Amino acid sequence: MRTDGGEARKITDAKEGVSTFALSHDGKWLVYRSGKTGEEQLYRLPIDGIDGATAEALTKQVGGVGSWAWAPDDKRIYFAGADVADTDEKVRREKKFTVNIRNAETPLASLWAIDLDPRKVTQLIKDSTITVADLDVSPDGKWVGFRGISADRYKRNITEQNINSDPFLLDVSTGQVERLVKNEEVGESLVSFSPDSRWIAFSAPDDLEKFSMKNDRIVVHVCGPDPRDSRHPQSAREEHGRDGVDGLLRPWAGTEVRVAVRARYAGRREREEAGGREEVGRPCPARIAAGESRG
Repeated sequence: MRTDGGEARKITDAKEGVSTFALSHDGKWLVYRSGKTGEEQLYRLPIDGIDGATAEALTKQVGGVGSWAWAPDDKRIYFAGADVADTDEKVRREKKFTVNIRNAETPLASLWAIDLDPRKVTQLIKDSTITVADLDVSPDGKWVGFRGISADRYKRNITEQNINSDPFLLDVSTGQVERLVKNEEVGESLVSFSPDSRWIAFSAPDDLEKFSMKNDRIVVHVCGPDPRDSRHPQSAREEHGRDGVDGLLRPWAGTEVRVAVRARYAGRREREEAGGREEVGRPCPARIAAGESRG
């Protein structure tokens, strides 16, 4: 449909319909996902001449394609997908044995990337302890944030599976993955990147160590070297003015946020008081600013 109005027109003819779609950042391509449940693939159409264009299949994943996102330079698409197809499930349903099995064992999803020119599919993450859910890419394309849900069959594919997930951060250049939080029965949201890609934010309950019904905390995490590190030429407050880290939260305007910055020495003291043990449920104190959302 034209932006100035008029009649909407059909541009795809996918037998199974279209579940998700997105335009490339340069506006030259439309990519969509289509297929049977568990077998969905990505297809693309050129915007120039789209009315008469034939969709091009981008993926042929045996386990299908789940969540996906364009890279900012439009040269790559990231997606979550199972390593193998759930053939037993497909066969039993085709034979009309359609009872829903509770806590069924299903394939785990990994994080993948497809480079568009030349065409190449790469598995970026394969972790037997998690299954990759939704994902997002930083504006500069250097980071991929995603949620990893516990691989335990009794903790996923259930209504409460989100409380059994944690946020992760992938450094695209090195392939290194950082688990931002490690806890149980505490649900965090997918990460949101700041426009300069230096910071990420995600919402979480007040208590990051155990289940609670109060979900009004915002956690802010540094991407890469911590500007509050003593080896950094400027501290967060010096670099961002008197507002300090409060200024970094302006990209997430719309909610009043009160921020309490934990300095590196405070984080070290907390670890020492804990006898050098890793604090389960708390992101690295030296790299965190946490605040309460009061919407």
